[in-house]
Amino acid sequence: MARHPRSRTSRAFPKTLTGILAAIALAVLAALGIKTDGFHGKPSAPPTERPTVARTTPPPGNLPNTPGTFTAAKKALYDQVYADHRITFYCGCRYDADRRIDLASCGLESLADKPRAQRIEAEHIFPAAQFGNFRPCWRNPGDFPACAKSEGKTLSGRECCQRVDPVFEAAHNDLFNLVPAVGEVNGKMSDFNWGDDSG
Repeated sequence: MARHPRSRTSRAFPKTLTGILAAIALAVLAALGIKTDGFHGKPSAPPTERPTVARTTPPPGNLPNTPGTFTAAKKALYDQVYADHRITFYCGCRYDADRRIDLASCGLESLADKPRAQRIEAEHIFPAAQFGNFRPCWRNPGDFPACAKSEGKTLSGRECCQRVDPVFEAAHNDLFNLVPAVGEVNGKMSDFNWGDDSG
């Protein structure tokens, strides 16, 4: 699929974030011919059901119960969701339990000299910049005391939102929107939109 530069938006993100992300993920998997029959080959779960993941605190308000940190989300992604299907999302590269990638299994041997091609990363199918760039913590992290670093510097918008914005955190850590990817490919994908290359 071709990627087209994203367009920024100031619209509020829909309240049905989980449903939208799930629909996007299922559409992409269907387009790639990947059968989706639930996690680990189990019968399909209702759209609101997720793999059990540890949280230190319950999600605030009516937010979905996603992992409390991105570290916990990645651990659940690798150790639970993809434990019995260690294949990267975009290129179909095999990787082992220690997340060592077999670049020859997917024709990416030419990337062997690139350090980022040697590691698995958790890729957001719907880029974090797309659902985060209009959030106040993303646009103006300096307005949030919790995002201040030493020497008068501030965290990046993404890091700030992960620290102070429960809505962003829930979307950022949503396992419906995370897939394992070759790091180098994840980097090339950047925060571009998906597009249709039909001709």
